Amino acid sequence: MSRSHGQSREEPPDSEGQEADDVYRILSNRRRRYTLRYLLAHGTAEVRTLAEQIAAWEHDVDPNEVSYDQRRSVYNSLQQSHLPKLQAVNLVAFDKRAGTVELAEDGSEVQSYLGPLTHRQPSLQRRYLLVGGFWLVALPALSLFYPGPTVAETVPLFGVVALSVLWVTLVHRFELDTVAGENATSNGD
Repeated sequence: MSRSHGQSREEPPDSEGQEADDVYRILSNRRRRYTLRYLLAHGTAEVRTLAEQIAAWEHDVDPNEVSYDQRRSVYNSLQQSHLPKLQAVNLVAFDKRAGTVELAEDGSEVQSYLGPLTHRQPSLQRRYLLVGGFWLVALPALSLFYPGPTVAETVPLFGVVALSVLWVTLVHRFELDTVAGENATSNGD
């Protein structure tokens, strides 16, 4: 790149800019972000427990539903790559022999870079919608085979059940939007 006469060379970025770049680089991996979020909430953890929780988040299941292979995959990557990298930049203290990890003093400083944890929210909404849709279709269909009140008498009842589940979905969605807006506002300070 050529410079014309009279133009001065720009100064290199300040150390804060470089520090932010380093933080974004270390946070570019989802497992490292999950690790920091977990430790921000719990302070310390056994690597096995942390691996199980991260695998649960990645596969959108409860931690007790994580398979051995799913947990092992996360555990190995944490042990061999992610925890050493986080320790190298003083975000965690990792004791490989004891199998524990804890948030280091500098670890809490990255919270503003992480933003809100949203990995479970879309799944929860999907579940509400699936339940509402299922009952909206299934209950009237079942009433065709159920001896008792006529379809005309049961459809309004089933509609009320389905609408109530859908209402819960909308309320939950409104709450999530409100929390996300508050987090965005507080992170902007």
